[in-house]
Formats: sequence, C-alpha cells, structure tokens
Amino acid sequence: MTTSNARMEFRLSEEDKALLALAADHCSQSVSDFVRRVAVEAARQSLYENNLIAVTARDMDKLFKMAEQEATSEFKQGLNRFKHWQSTQDDH
Repeated sequence: MTTSNARMEFRLSEEDKALLALAADHCSQSVSDFVRRVAVEAARQSLYENNLIAVTARDMDKLFKMAEQEATSEFKQGLNRFKHWQSTQDDH
C-alpha cells in the first residue's frame, strides 16, 4: 500500500460539500476517501476516453490482413481468438 502524503485543496459550494458528504456516507467512507476515489476514477476514465482510437470495421479488417502477412503463429492464434470474440459481440 502506498503512503498518501500529497495534499490538494479546492473550494466548493456548501451544496456541493453536502452532496459529497451524503455520497461518502452512503458508501461508508470518509469524505476525503470518497472524493479521492471518485476523482482518481474520473481522471483515469477521462484519460482512457481521450486516448481511445476509434477504428471502422473496414479499417480493422485492413489492419488484420496486414498483420497476418508477417505474423507469428502465436499472434495469428490470438488474432483469431479476437475475431471470434468480436463476432460474438456483434450479436449483442
């Protein structure tokens, strides 16, 4: 477990403070622990969403074909598993 010793301070309205306290209580956490947890989760999600690259199905097929041309057998097996998984996701 890492030691938490860095500090952050910010101002917020009384309404926001009350909302955070209520949510923290609902989760059986201190306000500090709750705010830290949701802030870190939101930061990770934001970074994930902003670094996510969307690829069309047509471009993905091109990428697969290019990769298959010089791929190792292990890579091809993984690629086939991914294609199978992807086809099961299209059904949902």
